[in-house]
Amino acid sequence: MNTSVTPSSSQEGIFLTSDQRNEIAQQFAELVVDNMDYKTMEQYIYDNMMEYFSKLTVDELEEEVHNHDEELWEELVDNVRIDDIQLQRQHLLENPDKK
Repeated sequence: MNTSVTPSSSQEGIFLTSDQRNEIAQQFAELVVDNMDYKTMEQYIYDNMMEYFSKLTVDELEEEVHNHDEELWEELVDNVRIDDIQLQRQHLLENPDKK
């Protein structure tokens, strides 16, 4: 049990233990989540996952994908490579002098 005392930043004279601060954080988190609709929750989860995944190395990302579905990595790589090839072909067709 952590009983260190931390003064409140907005009101002088109010001191909270770490446990009390954590309890307020927990209660507030519950209130915020309870007031979210499905789309807001979905966007919040997506944003957090993208922030996490975008910081991973390729090897770490591959491991995460494999942990989700062992066959998915190759499919995702193929998808982005196909898109890249199609964009490259389109660019070359539009700009034939840049071959």
